[in-house]
Amino acid sequence: MSELGGLTDKGLTYTNDNGDEQLIPRCNYSNEEGYKYDMETTARKEQLMAACIQKYPKIEKGSIELLIDHWLNYPEKMMDEMKTDTEYMKKFKK
Repeated sequence: MSELGGLTDKGLTYTNDNGDEQLIPRCNYSNEEGYKYDMETTARKEQLMAACIQKYPKIEKGSIELLIDHWLNYPEKMMDEMKTDTEYMKKFKK
């Protein structure tokens, strides 16, 4: 399982399962707007935000947004990570 390193001025560091140090870069905030997406991706992000906030009302919105941004920017990494989660994968037919 991955291990968190710490938050730096460049982003969040962690050590992956192979022992390699990785970096999740900080958001490229511009006028507090967050990541810049095209119109279609922005609409998808808004849909995901609304659905996640409704499903997980006790989770801070900023945390949800961080995960959604990571999903939008690194979908392959997120799918690989989710496939290693045995609890998550119990939901699906083998």
